[in-house]
Amino acid sequence: MISSTLDRIAVQTNTSATETRVMGIHAEALAAVTDSMTNLYSNPHLAVLREYSTNAWDAIIAAGSTSPVRVSLPDELDPRLVVSDDGIGMSKDEVLTFFSQYGASNKRDVNTQVGSFGFGCKAAFAIADQFVVTAVRDRYRTVALFARNSEGIGTASIMSHQPTEAANGVEVAVPVNDTDAMCAAATTFFAAWEPGTVEVDGEEFRSLSTVGVRIGDVRLLSQKEAEVVVGSSNCRTHVVMGNVSYPVAPADADGCWNYPDGFYNTHTYIYAGIGDVDIVPSREGLRNTARTKAFLRAARQRFDAESMRYVEALIAACPTWYDAAAILYRHDIVPCVTMKRNTFTWRGHRLNVHTSLDVPVLRLDANKGRIAKPADGDNIISVVSAQNTLAITGVTPDTERSVRLGLRALCVQEGFTAVVLCERADYTHEWFTLTNPGVTVMTLAECKAARKAALKVDASPRASSGPLTYRVVARGCATQDMSLAELRALPVLAHTDMHSQHVLDTVRELECDTPVVVLTSRQSADVFRRRLPAARPLTAVLSQCTAAIIAAFTPAQVAEMTAARRVSVFTTNDTRIARLLRPVLGSITNPVVAGLVDACTTADSPATERLRLLSSTPLVRMSAPWMAFEATLTAAAGGDQRGFIARFPLLEAVRYDSGASEKLPHIVAYLNAVTSQPVLAVAA
Repeated sequence: MISSTLDRIAVQTNTSATETRVMGIHAEALAAVTDSMTNLYSNPHLAVLREYSTNAWDAIIAAGSTSPVRVSLPDELDPRLVVSDDGIGMSKDEVLTFFSQYGASNKRDVNTQVGSFGFGCKAAFAIADQFVVTAVRDRYRTVALFARNSEGIGTASIMSHQPTEAANGVEVAVPVNDTDAMCAAATTFFAAWEPGTVEVDGEEFRSLSTVGVRIGDVRLLSQKEAEVVVGSSNCRTHVVMGNVSYPVAPADADGCWNYPDGFYNTHTYIYAGIGDVDIVPSREGLRNTARTKAFLRAARQRFDAESMRYVEALIAACPTWYDAAAILYRHDIVPCVTMKRNTFTWRGHRLNVHTSLDVPVLRLDANKGRIAKPADGDNIISVVSAQNTLAITGVTPDTERSVRLGLRALCVQEGFTAVVLCERADYTHEWFTLTNPGVTVMTLAECKAARKAALKVDASPRASSGPLTYRVVARGCATQDMSLAELRALPVLAHTDMHSQHVLDTVRELECDTPVVVLTSRQSADVFRRRLPAARPLTAVLSQCTAAIIAAFTPAQVAEMTAARRVSVFTTNDTRIARLLRPVLGSITNPVVAGLVDACTTADSPATERLRLLSSTPLVRMSAPWMAFEATLTAAAGGDQRGFIARFPLLEAVRYDSGASEKLPHIVAYLNAVTSQPVLAVAA
């Protein structure tokens, strides 16, 4: 008989065993098993830092101390990671037991510490062949060396065991082979620690607890805040338990914390108590168990209710309509604000971060370096732009045109991004008033005087700034400044007024031999063309380069690109499934699966990587030669372009599942039982 629980299946029988033996590890396989249990980690440097730092913090908690964990990162003078604490310390026997025996742990019977797998103390072997532990307990100091012998088996050697007056504590010193990797790991890992719990190289580490918005058990960070504190702007959801941050996979708890629900611009940190979620033995992620699912679902329900009350309370406390609208802007990382922005009100007024004025609004065009009047009806101003707005009063329709002359210099010098032209000094519209913070008010006469002074300042540097130069980028060369005379001496030349970084990257990627002048916001394209009429627009030059690249493709490369286009529908999402199935392909009898796996392999060829790179470049993708080439590839691909998930819908549940490898027998059985149209053969 088979009985099941949420996570386990048990087989019951009415027959009795004739012999029972306790399972163990064969002596000859000890080195291999040790290696397997040590190399659990996808990021070994982060694992070493995590294991010894959290062990140190657990020891401090057990001792009832408030001192921080001390971490010394490796450098060129001392290439060691040193983690020390003032916790309960360890005796000689405990050092030998917990650092030399896999599975040994003193945390299984407590609910205040992370761990209990018994692997963490040996994590140093993932990056080093030896490490040193110095432990003090009850006035005895033990120094132990742990190393791998010639057969790869770990050994423990007590170097000294002597009386001491030092306080209890443990220090672990690990030689590090890649100091940059360890320092990068520290930046990511210690951001989740609470302030005052860790010192890195003698200084308190910057914690994410000092930025963002905390609502209940959830902290939200914007992309910019996360880039500064965590070192990454990739939006993710994490569970923080015992100072350790665990990423939440999109499939965990049926995706209840997925970004489409309002988290696409947000880093989300959910704080959990010890034992609230289950983690994998490597401590690199969560196990998608019933306990984990229940916690994530409950946390989301609490957060939705608490975040609405939080934002509504902030809005209710605002003294003005503008302040209430600014609350919405500053809290756009809160999902309820993002998804239900139009439902918030302040004293009966509907709130929004934008409002459309009934008077002219002029804006500074940063690309062209001039004041531009928006299209008819486009008089929208935002909470952000209102903080750098110039309001000119006394302006009538007859004087509006004359006011615009010379405003550019004034706006550039004073930092104004918008100019509101109004006739009345008491103008107001919804939350926008002339008394809002950040709004500078001038009468028409005051504006003329300020504009005249700004024009004098704007003109003065040009008289002594030296000869006119232009920024030039060329193949294989760093960006440089060249004068008009130097540019006229060049045989070919291109120009563009798009001065973003991707323009420079495109020129270098296409290996364009034509030097390109990148005009700044204060350099007019019309004036440049009059000075150098032989210069060609960059778009025309890139079209010529693109055509040359396409012409240089060999028939074999075109065939690979055609095959890649055939499977381009799933090369991003289903490649994970192809990698999962490749080791067990011999057990799968469904011929469609083999065809899809082969197609994904072809889609990863250098030629198709070049195709993806060029297709992702806007200036190339919009050129006529490339659009024609794309149409040719699409027509040649033809056929059924469905991928794994479109053909086998149940695979949707495992493509993001970190434990999918454990379910391979079920996946193989499913694929063998389902029929599907064969995938088109991949061109040779």
